Amino acid sequence: MVQDFFSDRASRGNPGSSAAAFYVRNYEGDLVGAKGVKLAESTSLVAEAMSIKEGLQYCWENNYLNIILESDSLAMVQILNDIWGDSLECDSGGQLHQ
Repeated sequence: MVQDFFSDRASRGNPGSSAAAFYVRNYEGDLVGAKGVKLAESTSLVAEAMSIKEGLQYCWENNYLNIILESDSLAMVQILNDIWGDSLECDSGGQLHQ
């Protein structure tokens, strides 16, 4: 089953005080998980990367292995697409591969 995973971040200044958050919905649209973390001073791009990292870790730990990652950060989407292309797989050790 596909899970939708949404990441977001907030920063006061760039760099500045930051937070990272994510939520996961199941294929029916029900909320199945969410988390927010306060970060040390960082840039908005670093905060977005941390929200993705936290969300991927949550998905892995809860056996949500078929996910759609959504982000409102065009820069992060472009970074991920350039590095990994359109498809990622996660192995049994939690490592991402193309």
